[in-house]
Amino acid sequence: MAKAYLNDIGTIIELDTLSDLTDATDIEILIKKPSGTIMTKTAYVPVGLTLGDGKIAYATVDGDFDEEGTYKAQAHVVSAISDHLGNTVTFEVKGPYL
Repeated sequence: MAKAYLNDIGTIIELDTLSDLTDATDIEILIKKPSGTIMTKTAYVPVGLTLGDGKIAYATVDGDFDEEGTYKAQAHVVSAISDHLGNTVTFEVKGPYL
C-alpha cells in the first residue's frame, strides 16, 4: 500500500486472503479507524488477477481516511461453506505535511 494521508481518496488497500475465492459469495475488507469505528467495504479482485489468486483490493473514497492515526484492515470472505477472516494488516494515516 502506498503512503496514506488524511482525506486521501483512491488509495488502494490490497490484501492476500491466502485462499482461492472462486466460490466466494461476499468479499469484503473490514477497516478499523483509530477511533474504533469499523467500516465494511466491498472488495474487488485487482486487475490482471483472478479469484483463484486470492488477492483482494479496495480503493478509498471520501470519508474513509478522516482520522489521523493507526488503521487496521482485514479480509472477510463468505462462501456457501465458510465464513472466515484473514490476517490483520496495520498501517498509518498521516496528517498533511506542508
